[in-house]
Amino acid sequence: MAYRSICREVAVGTAMRRDYEEAGDEAYGNRVFFRHYCVPLVGESPVQAVNFLGDARAARGFNGDIQRALTRWRRGRREGLPFLAKQIGRKTLRAAAGLVSITESTWTTDCGTAAAHWRAHRPELASDLYTLFRWSEEAPARAQDVAEALSEDGVVGRIASDFSDRIGLWDAASN
Repeated sequence: MAYRSICREVAVGTAMRRDYEEAGDEAYGNRVFFRHYCVPLVGESPVQAVNFLGDARAARGFNGDIQRALTRWRRGRREGLPFLAKQIGRKTLRAAAGLVSITESTWTTDCGTAAAHWRAHRPELASDLYTLFRWSEEAPARAQDVAEALSEDGVVGRIASDFSDRIGLWDAASN
């Protein structure tokens, strides 16, 4: 935990240059992410000297797949509930962070900030946002609570709907 004061995690990931060079939302999100959150260990950065603002395209690039994730989670089994709850919490709150960023003309990807700020815009989701935050931090989840979060009128669907209405979802043709 030597880097805890400056970052959430140190991780290694692989990507191909084409993951950054394509035209779709996903590649754009990859470029923004790489520019602001990553340090290349080998080779030159594919996004040198490019600054990206906290715009709708960046938010869509990061989390425009929230509806796809929701569909996948609804179809999945409930095995591995702790991991699933953490995934649901983190991904949904990252989508909420995009909503906060666009709505408040700022930029954040922090789950706690997203939960706190989106609660001000959607007070009826306050309890559910807190639950998502707890799951993102690996708090235990009950199968019934996960099922409610993924239900037709659950918190994940409501945030996915807000995201679709205000920012837009990934265009399947360009990703």
